[in-house]
Amino acid sequence: MNIWTVFQTIKNQQFRPESVKAVYQDLSAVPQEEQAKWIQNKKEKIGTEPSYTGNLILEKELFAELTKNLQQTQNYDLYLEEIEQKAEQMTSVIFSDDRSYAYRSAQKTPAVFKKLQGIHVTTDVSEGVILATRSEFTDFCMFLIIIAAVYFLIFEERKFKLYALLKSTYRGRQSVIRAKVFSGAGIVLFCVLVFYGGNYLIGCCKYGFGDPARSVQSVTILYESPFRLSVLEYLVLYLVLKFIVCYSVAGNAVRAEGERFCRFTGCCFFKIYKYHGIYKSISCL
Repeated sequence: MNIWTVFQTIKNQQFRPESVKAVYQDLSAVPQEEQAKWIQNKKEKIGTEPSYTGNLILEKELFAELTKNLQQTQNYDLYLEEIEQKAEQMTSVIFSDDRSYAYRSAQKTPAVFKKLQGIHVTTDVSEGVILATRSEFTDFCMFLIIIAAVYFLIFEERKFKLYALLKSTYRGRQSVIRAKVFSGAGIVLFCVLVFYGGNYLIGCCKYGFGDPARSVQSVTILYESPFRLSVLEYLVLYLVLKFIVCYSVAGNAVRAEGERFCRFTGCCFFKIYKYHGIYKSISCL
């Protein structure tokens, strides 16, 4: 079901993956200082040679999007200067409340973005990274799997009335719970690698990730990120954070023990999307 959803997402995109992948491969072979000229030459040939999409209108829109991405990466230093200027204006306003969140945030912003000065932002394919990490439906699937795993780890014993017997043994409390937590961790790790790793594989095969060593700000939706990461580091960190969140939810659910489980499932669902929302807000600042 998750794979079908990912392929439906690809199907609903404006441009075919083959077209996007091909145009960025050709662009990456051009020196960066000549990329704008290369795009302009391609635009002039669209009327007679729509070589990437086979459609005149789509070809124009594809190169319009490519031009927009190129201008965005070329203006990254100006973006950092603009951030610094806005922060200075905010802190220098006479009527600024130095106790307000906006004022304190404006004071910290220049220091946060100063460390990004000098990074090299390049124009490369972003669609593969976006497809791999935009995974709301995958999160929902993981939530259902966690609930199912916890059910079998806890309620199967209760169903056959083994839980009371295990609790009465010498190592029937902490050791049993610890074993369940580690079992849940193994299940979560396997599912994270299968589900999110599957998204990575599809994104890589369909679009590609581009140069994994380039800065994460080269990805269009992460252009404003305040973190000095490469695309490879971002993808690895994304998987690690997904595992930590899912593992913590599963571990807490196991420790919830039976009576509180039904009430706890709602808390688990909230926690998944709470952490997911925090992560997205941090990575897309």
